[in-house]
Parts: sequence; C-alpha cells; structure tokens
Amino acid sequence: MEKNLALQLEDIMNESNVTGVICCDLNGLMLAVRGVATSEHAGAVSSIASQASKLFPANSEDSPIICLESDKSNLLIRKQDKVVVGIFKNKI
Repeated sequence: MEKNLALQLEDIMNESNVTGVICCDLNGLMLAVRGVATSEHAGAVSSIASQASKLFPANSEDSPIICLESDKSNLLIRKQDKVVVGIFKNKI
C-alpha cells in the first residue's frame, strides 16, 4: 500500500504547477508528504476538510473541494473516504 501511495504522490507532483502534496488521515496524522508541504500542515489540512464536510453534508463520494488562495499559490484540499489530500500549486 505504501508503494501505491508513493506512486500516486509522484504522479501528482509531476502535474503542472504542483509544488507540494500532503496526505493525512482524518485525525491529522501525516501519511506521506512531498515538495513544499510539511508534516506541520497535516493537522490544519485535516481540520479544514473536516469543517468543510460539516458545511456541505453529503455522502463520502461527494465531499467538497476546498481552495485556499494566496497571491502566488493555491492549496486544494479534499477528503476521500478516510484520507485527506492537500495539493499546493503555483498560480499561473
């Protein structure tokens, strides 16, 4: 399973403008990280996904995608099943 996760993260990192990716569980435990993302981001990313799910209650197949924006970059966060993924991207 770890090998599959590592391959998925590498695929994400190879996408255009992606600078980092973090994968954590629903409690904020970091499972994997690449690029500019760090283990310190895990708790906040997990918490944001959890709070957004409360605002948009739906089944697990339809969880919201959260986009946090700064002047130079975006952070996309989504909860899927029991895993939360955060993707850091530079703006074009």
